[in-house]
This record gives sequence, C-alpha cells and structure tokens, in this order.
Amino acid sequence: DLLEALYTRCAAVLVPSHSEGFGLPAVEALAHGVPVVASSGGSLTEILGSAPEGAVRFAAPESAEQWVAAIGDLLEAQELARATDAAKRYVPPRWSRAARAFSTALLETFATPAVAAEPEDSL
Repeated sequence: DLLEALYTRCAAVLVPSHSEGFGLPAVEALAHGVPVVASSGGSLTEILGSAPEGAVRFAAPESAEQWVAAIGDLLEAQELARATDAAKRYVPPRWSRAARAFSTALLETFATPAVAAEPEDSL
C-alpha cells in the first residue's frame, strides 16, 4: 500500500503543527519504526510522551532554529540509527485504553453523588 511504502522510505516524519487533535501521523510513523520531529505545542507532547527515548524530538512550532537543529541532529547517521531503533520499539496507544480512560474521566467529572436516603418519619 502507498502509505506503507512512504513510511518505509522516509528517514523521519515532521509534524510542525501548532495544534493537533490526536497526532495520528506521528503515531503512525512511530508504529512503522520511523523517528518523529514534532511540535512541542498541543497534544503531541502528551501523545508522544510514551515513545521510547530518542524516537521523538520536539521543537517549538514557531522556532525555525529549533526545527533546523532537531532535524540536523536526527539526520546524523549514528543518531538516525539510534532513533530508528528506538522508534521500532514504540507501542502505539490502544483505542480501547483511550476510550476507557475517557469514560472514566467523564464519570468522575459529571457523576453526581448518590443522595442519601432520608429515614422515614416515625409517627
């Protein structure tokens, strides 16, 4: 498939967005064993925070200097090999785990405590 071919032929995936809903391209890249340089803003730091050390580099979305440095460092041969090995150890998040965490958060946020039953008045 085309997406698989693209991931296997690239050295890294760059995700320079100012905000991300989930960061699926970055997760897909890591799942294919491809290192990522991602924006340090939005949800990407949370989503990619569990990646093995060295698989992901972060840069401020508005800083061209940080992006140039992160990409340059990553593309050094020895570092690229280390980052690729780290990316291959990445375990993507499971939707069932995310759904369970979301439903728990909803229940904790919006559930109302049970109202204690009033004892019946005795006559």
